[in-house]
Amino acid sequence: SLFHANQVLKGWKRAQPGEMRDPIPKGLAFMIACVLFWIPHPLAPIVAILVLAHFDVMLRSEEGFGILKGHIRHVDGHTAVLLGEERPTKTGRGEGVLFLDDFTARKVRERASQLQNGEKLSPLTESQYLGLFHQACKVLGVDDKVPHQLRHGGAVHALLTLKLGVPAVTKRGRWAHAKSLDRYGRPHTLIKVISVLDDRIVKMMKFGLTFPEKAWETPVSQWLEIPLSPFEEHLLDVAVVC
Repeated sequence: SLFHANQVLKGWKRAQPGEMRDPIPKGLAFMIACVLFWIPHPLAPIVAILVLAHFDVMLRSEEGFGILKGHIRHVDGHTAVLLGEERPTKTGRGEGVLFLDDFTARKVRERASQLQNGEKLSPLTESQYLGLFHQACKVLGVDDKVPHQLRHGGAVHALLTLKLGVPAVTKRGRWAHAKSLDRYGRPHTLIKVISVLDDRIVKMMKFGLTFPEKAWETPVSQWLEIPLSPFEEHLLDVAVVC
C-alpha cells in the first residue's frame, strides 16, 4: 500500500477538502505553478509540477504524494498517470488511466526522467507542499486558496471546457456519486470566482494558458511586458481562463 490510513487522514484534514470551496480556474492554477517554479526554494519547482498534475487529473491531495515514477506511463501516444488497485482513495480503490494535457505531460516527463524506479514524483512532506503552495498564492493575492480547490477546478474544466460529460468526469475524478459534480457543471460557479479577481490577474491567466512555454520561462511579474505580434494579441483577446 502506498498510504497508511493515518497519513491519508492527516493530509485530508490539512488540505481542508471537507469545506465547500470554489474551484480554482485553470488559468489561476497555471499561474500558481509558474510562481512556484520561480520561488528560490529547491523543492518549489516540484510543487509547481504537482499543482499542474493535481488539476489535470483531479487528484486528492493525499493521492499526489504517492505517485511513483512507475505510475507515469506512455499510453496510446499520450502521457498518463495510472491509478491502480494499490492506490486507495476516499471512496475506495482508484482505477483508470488519467491523461495529462500536453504542457503538464512534458513537465511530468521531465521530472520523471530525473528519478530512479520506485522513487516518488514528489519527495515533499504535506507541510512543505502546503507552505510553498500558500507562499505562491500570497504572491498573487489569492491567499484564501487551498490545494483541494485544484481538484474542483479540474472538474469544472473537464465539464465546461473539455465537455467530457458527468459520467466521464465522475469516473476520472473517482467520485462516488455523480451528484457530487452538480455545482461544478454550472457556469455561474466559475463566473463568480473570476469576477472577484483583479483585471490584471485575469489578463495574466489568459496569457499563461495561451503562451504556456513563454510564461513558464518568464517570471509572472514580467508576463504582460513580453512583446506580442498582432496575431498573438488577437489570441490573447479571445482566450479563456478556465
